[in-house]
Amino acid sequence: MAGWELGRDEVEVPAGTAAYVVKIPRFGEDYAIPVLEGVEDDALASGFGHFVQTVGPGAKGNFALAGHRITHGEPLRRMPELQPGDEIVVETRQWVYSYVLDTGGDDLVIPFTDVWVLDPRPVNLEVGRSRRRTPSA
Repeated sequence: MAGWELGRDEVEVPAGTAAYVVKIPRFGEDYAIPVLEGVEDDALASGFGHFVQTVGPGAKGNFALAGHRITHGEPLRRMPELQPGDEIVVETRQWVYSYVLDTGGDDLVIPFTDVWVLDPRPVNLEVGRSRRRTPSA
């Protein structure tokens, strides 16, 4: 991101500052979406939002992001194409973190009211009763 080469840890984007960027190789080498702190509308209009009550990239625990599939730039429009084993890359100025999906893009459907996904170690109480699966922590 512009600004990292100048030694800044965060760079300005229209809705605020971004400290990292998400890349999803399946979506092409040009796919790079900034991540802003918080999940308010302005943050999500500029890219992904980081749930501030969860850990940051590379930390032990639950690193949770939000993004839109429809409207606001649609960073997750192609989410149904994701397959188990696909890589999600999170880059900061100093580090690159790689996460590997254990479910496909449409295999884990969670209503926005299910806040268990934000727990430090999420546990899905629906396992065994539906197609939902608990993500790896």
